[in-house]
Amino acid sequence: MGIRIDGASDLINATDGSLTIEGQSINSTGIMTASGGVKVGTAATIHSTGQFNIGVAATIAANGNAAFAGIVTASEFAVGTSVTIGKTNGNATFAGIVTATSFSGDGSNLSGIDATTIKDSAGNVVVQGSIGGAVVTGVMTAGVSGAFLGGNAVGLGTTTTTGRDAGIGTAIGTMIFNRTTTKVEVFTGGYWQNMLNNSIQATGGTKTGPTGGKFYHTITGSTPFVVSAGVGDVELMMIGGGGSGGGAEGAITGSNGGGGGGGAGAVIYKSEYPVSPGTYSVTVGSGGAAVSTRAQGNDGGNTTFGPLTAGGGGGGGVASESPNTGDNAAGNAGTGGASSGGAGGGPSNAQAPDPPQPWPGSGDSPDTGWGGRGGKTNAEPNTGGAGGGGARYDGMDCNEHSHGSADGVPGGNGVTLSVSGSPVGYAGGGGGATGAQGADNGRGGTNNPGIGNAPYPSSSSFGAGSGAKIASGVITPATAVTANTGAGGGGGAEYPGGPSPNTSGGGAGAGGVIIVNYPDR
Repeated sequence: MGIRIDGASDLINATDGSLTIEGQSINSTGIMTASGGVKVGTAATIHSTGQFNIGVAATIAANGNAAFAGIVTASEFAVGTSVTIGKTNGNATFAGIVTATSFSGDGSNLSGIDATTIKDSAGNVVVQGSIGGAVVTGVMTAGVSGAFLGGNAVGLGTTTTTGRDAGIGTAIGTMIFNRTTTKVEVFTGGYWQNMLNNSIQATGGTKTGPTGGKFYHTITGSTPFVVSAGVGDVELMMIGGGGSGGGAEGAITGSNGGGGGGGAGAVIYKSEYPVSPGTYSVTVGSGGAAVSTRAQGNDGGNTTFGPLTAGGGGGGGVASESPNTGDNAAGNAGTGGASSGGAGGGPSNAQAPDPPQPWPGSGDSPDTGWGGRGGKTNAEPNTGGAGGGGARYDGMDCNEHSHGSADGVPGGNGVTLSVSGSPVGYAGGGGGATGAQGADNGRGGTNNPGIGNAPYPSSSSFGAGSGAKIASGVITPATAVTANTGAGGGGGAEYPGGPSPNTSGGGAGAGGVIIVNYPDR
C-alpha cells in the first residue's frame, strides 16, 4: 500500500507503500527521520547508514547555491563524475564543519587553487608552487619557502643569521632553522633562542645578569672561564694591555723633543665563538708601567683566552736632545697584531716597523686582532712626540694636518663595541707630548682620517692618555688612561731651563680585559 498526495487534485492514494508528493515542497521545522533513507529523484540518496550520495547525473541548484549551514557528518561523501554543484553561477557553501573519513577527487576543477601541489608523492601536505601561501586560521600560517606539514614530519623555513637579523617586526614565537648555526631557533622578543637543551652555564670573572636576556662575564684578572654545562656560541671580546708613553731625554739645556704615545693592545672580537663544557685558561695583560725621563715606554702584556692571544701594545719612543742626532727612538713594536708605540720627538725620522692589522669596518677580527701603526717623527729640533697606534687607526705622524713641528700629535682611534651590553670605546693610542713651551700636546685616541686638520678634540677618547704639555713655565703630565680598555699612555716631556720639576715621564698604559656574554635560555 502507499499514499499518494496530489497537490493539484487533493487526491490521496495508498497503492504501493510509498509516499509521493508532487507539485509541493516539504518544509520540516524539526528533525525528519527516515529509517530506509530519503531518495531524491533518480540520482541522489541520503541513506540511513550515513552515506550521502550524489549520483552521476544529479545537479544541485544549477544556477544557485548548495548551502549547508550546520554540521554535515558522513562516513562517505561522494561526488559523481557528472555532478555540477552550482553549475553556472552558484557555490557550494559550508558555513559549519564538514567531517568525513574520506574525500574523493583530485581537485582538478577547484577554482583558484593549484590542487596538484597540495600533496607530494609521500603524502606530505606541501605549500609551494604559485599558490602564494596557505593560511589555516588559528592553526598554521605558512609563508616561508620550504615550510611543510606532513604526516611524519614538519619542515621549517630556513635562513641565515644575517637574514634572521634583517627581519623587521619579527613576531614573538617565530621559529626558523638557521643555516649559519645549523640550529632551530625561536624569537623570544629580545633575542633568538636556541631550541636545543644546551643552555650555557658558566663561571669566571664578574658575572652579571640576566640583563636584556643575556649573562655577562667581565674578566680583569687571571681566573679561568669555566663552562659547567651547555654547548653553544658566546660573544667574545679580548684586549691586550696598552703600552706606556715614552719619556723625554731629561737634559735641561738645549732643545729636545716630546715622548711618543704608547700603542693600544690588540682587540680580538668574535660575534659567535663556540664553547662547550670545560675550563678555558685566561690571562689578562697588564698595561705598560709608567716611565721616567730618558726611558723608552714599556710594552703592555698579552691577554689570552683558551687558544687565542691578544698581544700587548708597544711602548712609546723616547725623545732626544739636539744636537745628539740620531738618538731619538721609534716606538716599540707591539706583539702579534697589537698597535705599535709612537716615535719620540727628535732630529731623525724614526718609526716602529711592525705592520698593522687593519680594522675592516665591521665583522669579526682576525685571530691576531686589530691594531694600528704608531706615528713617526720628523728631523726638526724641539719636535713633539708622535701618536701611538690605536686598534682602529694609526697614530699620527709629527708635523701633519696643520700641526706645528713642536706639537705632540694624536694617537689613533680605537674601536667601539657593545659586548658589555652598551657601547664602550676601547684601545685608543696614546698622544705624543709637546716638544716646546706653548706648543700643543697630542690627545689620545683622536686620530681619525675623517676629522681632518687641527685643531683636534680637547680631550682624549677610547680610554687613551694625552701627552704631557708645557705651558706658562709648567709641565702638565700625561693624563691617566681609563682602566681595562687596553689603551696607550701619553708621552712625557721636559722643559730645558725651566723651574723644577722640569721633566715629566711617559704615562702608564691601560690593562686589558675579557668580556663574554651569552643568552639566558
